Amino acid sequence: MNKNFVKTTCINGELQVGDLVLSTPEDEYSCLVGRVTDIKLLGDPDRDTENETDDVYVDFKEMEYSSERVAEIEEMFSDLYDEPKTMDGVPLDMTIMAPMCLIRVTDIGEERINAFLSKGLIAAEYCYNTLRKHPITDSPDNTGDTKIRVPYGSVWDDSYYVDTFAYLNTKTGEVTDIETVDIPNDLNTCTLEYVIIGDCELKVNVNDDDDTRWVDLSNGGGD
Repeated sequence: MNKNFVKTTCINGELQVGDLVLSTPEDEYSCLVGRVTDIKLLGDPDRDTENETDDVYVDFKEMEYSSERVAEIEEMFSDLYDEPKTMDGVPLDMTIMAPMCLIRVTDIGEERINAFLSKGLIAAEYCYNTLRKHPITDSPDNTGDTKIRVPYGSVWDDSYYVDTFAYLNTKTGEVTDIETVDIPNDLNTCTLEYVIIGDCELKVNVNDDDDTRWVDLSNGGGD
């Protein structure tokens, strides 16, 4: 099979060899820009992994990152491997990625790509905005209900904002599987929780008795 005709589906559409992609912020190798060099579909006998998705091979070393971005990436790798790492110390030229960890950025323009290469926060913001338009549909607990993976935000002490992801049950409105991150120890109270679907910010209601969370889908997000 000619690999140039093999296609898979990433977060924002169809993906093929030669496309430029951006990895999502929650991936271990987050907010990196690379080029797709190969795609091996789930049934391909020559696949190099046992992942339950297509394998997308990405060269993240083709791009020239700014010195500031290189420092950010090296810090990310050092934290990931729990030892000092440099860009050259991590095999980024043939990274195997799941399609739903990638955003196609082939046609967005050189100026914006250069911005991603310059600062990780710019790349992360683009990822979050793309995920708002293209929420990932899944059913992780096999209940049959459709759940979409959506940006989830929380506000602490009315001033500190945290952005991660969660699953929203589109039938019941329940919010589950919230990804957690470390926050400063001096923060005391979570004053607001919300999820984002498209251009809508929906307030998350919290049941203090059992710590369950939900949004009211009937009127756009509750109170």
